[in-house]
Amino acid sequence: MRKKEREVIGGILVLDQLSKYFFFKSEMAVINQGVSFSLLSHCSIVSLLGLTFFCLFLLHFYKGSFGVKLMMIGGLSNLFDRFFYEGIVDFIRLPYLPVFNLADIAIVTGTLFFAVDLIKAKSL
Repeated sequence: MRKKEREVIGGILVLDQLSKYFFFKSEMAVINQGVSFSLLSHCSIVSLLGLTFFCLFLLHFYKGSFGVKLMMIGGLSNLFDRFFYEGIVDFIRLPYLPVFNLADIAIVTGTLFFAVDLIKAKSL
């Protein structure tokens, strides 16, 4: 991993965790049991295990993709929340969207970057 990528990914993890710590006790925070944007909040452990194996697959076969790295760091940060807060701390509220956090932004951005990587690879 390049130095710039390490800095960006490390910065995302630190900013996300610090922001969650700050907002955890505020009235703005929502603790959800799902994944990004409160998705899969009523899923079984089998579904979450399947999602975990899919992420490991992506990381193994596409480990050079910055998009995959962003998705993984967002997921890892949300996983930390499950241990520290017994759910994911969400605090960003926008009209017409579920409440979310910085890790969710990293996951969505990483997904878009990864999609662009796949499209570029297919067109070569």
